[in-house]
Amino acid sequence: MSDEKKVDEKKVGAVLEAFKLIREDNARIEEKLDRLLSHLGADRSERNDSGSGDAGGGNVATVDQIQGDRGDFEVKAKKNPRGWDGPSCDGLMVSQCPPKFLEAYANFLDWKADKPQAGKEQYAKYDRLNAARCRRWAIEIREGRVKQAPARHEAPRDMAPPPPDDNGTSWNSGGGDPPPSDYDDGLGPPPGDDSIPF
Repeated sequence: MSDEKKVDEKKVGAVLEAFKLIREDNARIEEKLDRLLSHLGADRSERNDSGSGDAGGGNVATVDQIQGDRGDFEVKAKKNPRGWDGPSCDGLMVSQCPPKFLEAYANFLDWKADKPQAGKEQYAKYDRLNAARCRRWAIEIREGRVKQAPARHEAPRDMAPPPPDDNGTSWNSGGGDPPPSDYDDGLGPPPGDDSIPF
């Protein structure tokens, strides 16, 4: 092989490597742009014409829409939505769910709104609204602006419940008065924080 061909192959390899880096940078920029626009409540769904819902597109609710009475609703998913292989969130409030589940559930709700069951077409608008709310909850939780409410946790089945506290070690043991105090000198209780002069 001539030196000229070796140089040409090196140039082609360098150019291909540069294109690869540019493509990776472009993907990162697109991802950041999607997150920014979804944070602002903008919709880039016109860019995703596939209709599959897998790209995570769709409307995002405003913060006001998740703060109302219906903003934090109960998840009704007998089966896990596509894209979520974690524990079931059926019966939890959306504010208690992980962001990745919320995104998968939002995609499911959008799909459900696109293909409503016969006689249930009027509920499609509510599914779309709940999908947008799920996406807003996912953003707020992921970015730390909302402290997640604790999810209900069930005790393991093989774990016995704690024994009742009837040995006088707590104030509510036996349902009566607090245990006797060593401070009882006939002068009454010690001064509270209200009587401290400073």
